[in-house]
Amino acid sequence: MKFKDQHNIFLFIASFLIFAKSAPAKPWPSNAPNQKPTVCTITINSSDEREVFQSYLEDDFNFVELTEFGAQNEGTLDSTSYGYFTSNKNDWLAEACKQGVECDVLVISGHFGGSFFGSSNKHLALEELQRRSCQKACDGILKKPKEVFLFGCNTMAGKSPDHRTPEEYARVLMEDGFSRRLAEEVSAFRYSPIGQQTKQRMRQVFPHSRIYGFHSQAPLGKRLTPRLKSYFESISDYKFHLKRFPTEEENRSWSSAMKGQWIRSMNGDGELENPVCVLEENEPIYKKLYWIDDVLSDEQRTLSYLPVIDVYLRELQERFGGWDALPDEEMSLLERIQFNYEAKERVDELLEKAIGGIVSAQVKILNFGQRVGWYNKRAYAKKLKNLIGEIFKENLDREQADLICSLGVELDLVLEDLPEEAWNSHTISAIGCVRPQDVRISLSLTEALKDTDQFVRQQVAWALAEIMPDNP
Repeated sequence: MKFKDQHNIFLFIASFLIFAKSAPAKPWPSNAPNQKPTVCTITINSSDEREVFQSYLEDDFNFVELTEFGAQNEGTLDSTSYGYFTSNKNDWLAEACKQGVECDVLVISGHFGGSFFGSSNKHLALEELQRRSCQKACDGILKKPKEVFLFGCNTMAGKSPDHRTPEEYARVLMEDGFSRRLAEEVSAFRYSPIGQQTKQRMRQVFPHSRIYGFHSQAPLGKRLTPRLKSYFESISDYKFHLKRFPTEEENRSWSSAMKGQWIRSMNGDGELENPVCVLEENEPIYKKLYWIDDVLSDEQRTLSYLPVIDVYLRELQERFGGWDALPDEEMSLLERIQFNYEAKERVDELLEKAIGGIVSAQVKILNFGQRVGWYNKRAYAKKLKNLIGEIFKENLDREQADLICSLGVELDLVLEDLPEEAWNSHTISAIGCVRPQDVRISLSLTEALKDTDQFVRQQVAWALAEIMPDNP
């Protein structure tokens, strides 16, 4: 071979390698007419459900586990949001969307309490699903599936009461590892007017799917397995079964297999308003404030959308370093919100008395009222004491103290509001967190420095340091 020919071959190979390296990643293959449809699974807790789907469908369907995309870091709990898990360390869903994954069936399995969670130490928040549904990149996962299976308690819940009280549900969540504060906020979404109904949020996220879930307790994976097997055995050709969607007809095979369970199946609805998307649109601030004022004037949407609005306004206030820095037009709209007395009355009614199991959420609503100017310092202090002051009538336990300290509020306690018996370490800790200014409380704390229990003395010293009484 001549040197010139060798040189040309070398240039050809080099050019090919450079092109291959710079070419974009191959997109996820779309389903051609003769290609197998795809079942996407998100396994947060038990793999039992996924394994049943695979055992019956793997010959005719491709299977993709979405949690295997991207880095395998754990999600975190966000204490600043309304009962949400955040997945800011979980990039698997973002990566799956980026790679153009398309699903014909989506199966999500895990415990659920505002977020899917479980033994995998991964989390998937419903709020994140709402955010992702605003992004076209995730359409293949969220808007393409014909069927979506949500295996977890309350995944399609409304606001109607079931066999549990808000307090009992909060207790269940705490047994699953939730903090008292977070458990109460999730409980509020389930049993109070605060926040959207979970079933409506799911219908927003999956607008073109038949969605199967539970409006109360769901059976664990192992107990669900025989029912799932019965379901698949009743359908001879699942590919043909999928072709009939979307339809308003009941899936009788599903209803029969799940008889006696708290099941609910509904079609998604792309016409439902998603407040998360509205406030994340690339629109001027004044348009969003107009929308917020309109929502707060609507009796049906005020308390339902308020948690999302609160997050937006808090971030807006932080971005400008306070309301005084807002431009004139935005400031005038904020004043309209401040004088929206109908909305304030609805909030006043919600805050009239403490509701067991959702007190944390009530305090957040109260904080919102102060943020938009509905409550001055004096009115805020009075309402706050009305909500949580009763807790201090008797010595607190650790759970109560943790709740009080997690709220990040100051409480106008006086000595008469506190237990007559000697204060335990949890009560002292909570006193330090709320920083009461009654000097008699500080004097009583100094007396407790003589307690024989070293831990009590340490808590007293910490509490006094937090209060920083003016009187030497």
